[in-house]
Amino acid sequence: MEKEILSTERAMLEKDGFEGWITVEQLRESRRDVPAGKGVYMVLRTISDEMPEFLVKGSGGFHKGVDKNYPVYDLMSRWVDGTSIMYIGKTDDSLRKRISAYIRHGQGKDASHRGGRSIWQLPNAGELVFVWKVLPVTENAEAYERLLIQRFQEEHGGKMPFANRQ
Repeated sequence: MEKEILSTERAMLEKDGFEGWITVEQLRESRRDVPAGKGVYMVLRTISDEMPEFLVKGSGGFHKGVDKNYPVYDLMSRWVDGTSIMYIGKTDDSLRKRISAYIRHGQGKDASHRGGRSIWQLPNAGELVFVWKVLPVTENAEAYERLLIQRFQEEHGGKMPFANRQ
């Protein structure tokens, strides 16, 4: 199977107004194309037919001196087959600031992004893709994120996206 974003998920995300489709590697170079508005975002992995071999020590940094790596058995138990969606996040501030903190954390720098850190224990994390949706000022980003996670759970037997934690 050629590695690509699952076409049904891509079509659904595009229909829902998600844009971006920028890899982590590209975001390491520049985040100028990421909007400054509030919104929701997702981290996507190109699909392959098998669970990856997780890294014991990912590229994610420490925050306040705490190691942000999870045990491999924990990552294996959270894996969701048949999806490109690895993480769903939100910000009521600025997508550019939030995604910048996420990328800095993945570069091993101290950053205040706790959520979704499991993605940095995936091999080839630089190939992961970010998409986002800017929300109107009147819309609640946290409620929209919950809706997206709920929709994901309904489609995947109650499981959360791989890197989301309650």
